[in-house]
Amino acid sequence: MQKIVLLSIAIFLSNISFSQNTPIANPKSIVKVGNARFTVLSDGLIRMEYSKDGRFVNDASQIVINRNLPLVNFHVNKTSRYISIKTDKLKLRYKLNSGEFISTNLEISVFRKNKNNFKWKPGTVDTENLKGTTRTLDMYDGDTSMKDGSKLKLEKGILSKSGWSIFDDSESYLFDKANWQWLKEREDSKSLDYYFFAFDDDYKQALKDFTSIAGNIPMIPRYALGWWWSRYWVYSDKEIRELVTNIDNYDIPIDVMVIDMDWHETYGINASEWETDEFGQAIGWTGYTWNNNLFPDPNKLLSDLHDDGLSVALNLHPASGIYYKESQYKSFAEAINFNTSEDKNIPYQMSDKKWASTYFDTIIRPMEKEGVDFWWLDWQQWKMNKQFPKLNNTWWLNYTFFTDMEKNSNKRPLVFHRWGGLGNHRYPIGFSGDAKISWKTLAYQPYFTSTASNVGYSYWSHDIGGHIFNNEPTDPELYLRWIQYGVFSPILRTHASKNSFITREFWKFPEHFNMMKEALNLRYSLAPYLYNYMHEAYENGVSAIHPMYYEHPKDERSYKYSDQYYFGDDIIVAPITSAIDNIGLVHKEIWLPKGSWYNLSTGELAQGDMIMMKDYSLSEIPVFVNTRTIVPMYDGVKRLKNVSDNLTLLVFPMNSSSFELYEDDGVSNDYKNNKSTLTKIKSKKVDNKLTITIDKQVGSYKNAPTER
Repeated sequence: MQKIVLLSIAIFLSNISFSQNTPIANPKSIVKVGNARFTVLSDGLIRMEYSKDGRFVNDASQIVINRNLPLVNFHVNKTSRYISIKTDKLKLRYKLNSGEFISTNLEISVFRKNKNNFKWKPGTVDTENLKGTTRTLDMYDGDTSMKDGSKLKLEKGILSKSGWSIFDDSESYLFDKANWQWLKEREDSKSLDYYFFAFDDDYKQALKDFTSIAGNIPMIPRYALGWWWSRYWVYSDKEIRELVTNIDNYDIPIDVMVIDMDWHETYGINASEWETDEFGQAIGWTGYTWNNNLFPDPNKLLSDLHDDGLSVALNLHPASGIYYKESQYKSFAEAINFNTSEDKNIPYQMSDKKWASTYFDTIIRPMEKEGVDFWWLDWQQWKMNKQFPKLNNTWWLNYTFFTDMEKNSNKRPLVFHRWGGLGNHRYPIGFSGDAKISWKTLAYQPYFTSTASNVGYSYWSHDIGGHIFNNEPTDPELYLRWIQYGVFSPILRTHASKNSFITREFWKFPEHFNMMKEALNLRYSLAPYLYNYMHEAYENGVSAIHPMYYEHPKDERSYKYSDQYYFGDDIIVAPITSAIDNIGLVHKEIWLPKGSWYNLSTGELAQGDMIMMKDYSLSEIPVFVNTRTIVPMYDGVKRLKNVSDNLTLLVFPMNSSSFELYEDDGVSNDYKNNKSTLTKIKSKKVDNKLTITIDKQVGSYKNAPTER
């Protein structure tokens, strides 16, 4: 291998829509025959409906919110017995007046370039689906249940090696047309509503098709890409202030302070002797009233944290509704005419619009005005109520919290919860739950995280360091490797259970502190690059962290090496997930595709299309940058909410390269209305001369730099 010197250039800056979703399809894309209706949404996506009574659905559903897509060329041929619809990627054939879709009256031919064409029929089982994600990693050691030893089952995703996929939208609820859209039942409960994707091996196009109908992956606030401090612990106001002071004194960057459940009154909750309420929940687990013994002046604390550039999240378990001792109980009860004479909890009824509106009006939004930036919803375990018996409570909590914030503020909404099913990609961020502290768990998370992009779920947040303990002191090596992985995961949030054996403060590991801090600094320096690919996810449905096979679908190695992934389109990461040997090294096998790759940790240059066998020390992270790109970076930034106008460009001098830099204000929804800038950056090598050109930025946003 050849070592090269990276060319670093400092750039000093002077003063350095969301598309309208329409659930009604263009009539020209619709083919109706009797009680069947087909809608050609793209050349590789077709909707198939059957209703015995001819009551077809034009409303948005929980999964599909947009059907008004650009028209594509397709050909319709109708005979006395059959109708066929043909695009460049598929051909559908349906027997006229033959009833609901079954294997004998409907088939779709999928056109594939390098394989024989495939014929799909209702009931066909796809054995090559590349999976999506699942609700949680609670009580798992890697992919193995700690309860019964069973293996974790991921839900099916949009992508498959077979070149096709399908999802059944028949049972999802519909949205009404109110300002704050609410659910309603389908008129024909027995109707069929399928969406069929044909994509051969063009995985990125399939995801573009999916997010075109299911909604864009929204951009999260830029600060959410920074380090989140989180810990299940009984902190006081004073202890949180001391914690922030320590972090700043050690010159560690941070952006988010998460305060777990003990911020509110817990009414003497005791983990070994929980007294339960009428809903079977521990009294004190749900709470909305600040614990003034720990937080005598919460408004002052929130204000001071904001002044220090931090954003704040509070933990909620809304399972028991509103406890009669809560400070908001009377005003809530009065608003919904609830009888307070018996001192009973107001039951949780989030699917009731009056209840939900009162909840946000009297509790959530007032606290947001006081300084709570977003909420960690730490409860989602069961389905809901008699009104919507099939409604997934996780899905619905994500929807209500996210959309309430969206409609009442121009700030980018954010909710911190678990995956609730298809369509939940519209409501980030995901919390993967209480997994075991182990090398096995760490080793599983890279695959789990990148595979979630197959359903557009871009933003999983794991407990960096793990959660479930064995009453053993924290292993600093495991914690370091978890942090290094967190640098190249969507959200970098350290966390742990309430146990004194566990340590999460970096400075308490003197032999590993500098490596932990360097890892965080690397995360912050790469934020402009990662932010670019957040916008790419919004525009095209391809998550920043995605599997190798998105870029190399024809190469079987891209499926085999599932523990490595792309970080954006030009960086490959293969996290270390095992312990060092007796000489302080870890042996790692990595596949590098064709191209020229720069090892960010070692400064070595490697030519791809090879399996690399290499030993890594504790300070090294296997990160490889394609030399065809230019990487924009921050230098010395400690808060992503208030970034410097100065950028550093990493330029590889061995060949020509380019990058298009996306920027916006980082916090508002103005990006949906194209209030942003693009700057093309190019390097051109001729003989031994390297010329770097920075074009004039195109576009504008509030407080954008005026020139470069």
